[in-house]
Amino acid sequence: MKGINMSTCFIVGAGDCKNLGINKKDGDLIIAADAGYQYLKNKGLTPDVVIGDFDSAPVPAHKNVIKLKVEKDETDMEMCMRHGIKEGFINFVIFGGLGGKRIAHTIANLQMICNYTKQGYNITMVGDETMITAIYNDYIVFPKGMKGDVSVFAHGGDVNHVSIEGLKYEVRDVTLTSDFALGVSNSFIDKEARISVEDGVLIIMWSVQK
Repeated sequence: MKGINMSTCFIVGAGDCKNLGINKKDGDLIIAADAGYQYLKNKGLTPDVVIGDFDSAPVPAHKNVIKLKVEKDETDMEMCMRHGIKEGFINFVIFGGLGGKRIAHTIANLQMICNYTKQGYNITMVGDETMITAIYNDYIVFPKGMKGDVSVFAHGGDVNHVSIEGLKYEVRDVTLTSDFALGVSNSFIDKEARISVEDGVLIIMWSVQK
């Protein structure tokens, strides 16, 4: 692996991504996952590399294309993550990883971000109306002034010592399970909010206010 890169690796897939807010800075990397190339092209953005098996889109005329086999164990998004990690990135923002025509890929992406979060990577998935991240034995703080819904889900079995503060419904030091959605549909209340877990992985999703 190369040295740790504190810049951001943006990955753009073919799911819902009308909210394509990429502000590329020096050191950032943009990866198009298969048909995500067309989303970038429509926004006037050029990826640094295009990765995919191109089963749903033609191979683009781009100078840096990594063509994958159609029959493989990994998804195109997974291979994009691996490429970013190989380049030394630890911070990832994924557009087009939610929704779309193949819900199986959304579920696969949720599993993927949980796996890499446990390995120490910071990943946020951005959809049209939703943002999703995961935390592992860690916490996340939302600033005062946010509006809308926020939901918290356990991943991979029981998740222990969970605390939710500064939202409409608060809990302290509870266990969330993956078979009961206790943390669904909470709300921001114009206060700084903090969600923490000491033992396990939480998936956190919140609404994007337009």
